[in-house]
Amino acid sequence: MNEDQLTHQPSVKLAKHELRTALKRKRNHIDADQRKQDAKQACRRAAQLLEELRHEQGRPLTVCAYMPFGPELDIIPLMEACLSSGDQLYIPRTLQDTHTLEWVGWNMSTPFKSGVFGIREPADEAEAVPIHHIMNNTNIVLVPGLGFDRTGGRLGMGAGYYDRFLSLWESAKPKDKPRLLSIIYNEQLVVRVPVEPHDAMIDILVTPSQVIPIKKAGF
Repeated sequence: MNEDQLTHQPSVKLAKHELRTALKRKRNHIDADQRKQDAKQACRRAAQLLEELRHEQGRPLTVCAYMPFGPELDIIPLMEACLSSGDQLYIPRTLQDTHTLEWVGWNMSTPFKSGVFGIREPADEAEAVPIHHIMNNTNIVLVPGLGFDRTGGRLGMGAGYYDRFLSLWESAKPKDKPRLLSIIYNEQLVVRVPVEPHDAMIDILVTPSQVIPIKKAGF
């Protein structure tokens, strides 16, 4: 770490903390009716994007998704649409000892438990797939978060699980990397997210009102 990084690191961390606090408050104030409508519209837009990618590849997709938690936008309608289209879906199980994620196949009969932070995740009897299978086959990673900007900056909850997971593709060629897609409320879009070198950048954002391509992601 150089002198410039040492100088700016505390201010970036403070900026992240302040933005997290503000965005949690803002997201918590979205009323229930708007949440339902926003989820419906955003998932419809995302489903159209994934259908374009299926057409481009000529086959179903492999998608790493997640179980929405608390006030997060509900992506279950999109996940169900993916299953109906023949896609293979995986959802994470948190390994608290190593602060990493392992991935389990998801369908409507997957058994669940309450995991780290109270998030629903696959029960222990649901077998995880080898991580090299995820790395070699995933087309799309649906990435949760609190705040996002139009350059691809993402603000997570601070535990670093997704940054560690996405770093697995850090040295991969662009054609071998999955597209990183985040589906969010309009209220989660900010002018600028403070980022650090280890933070993963999103390829495309989908809100209830628009699709925001960050870079050419093949859609």
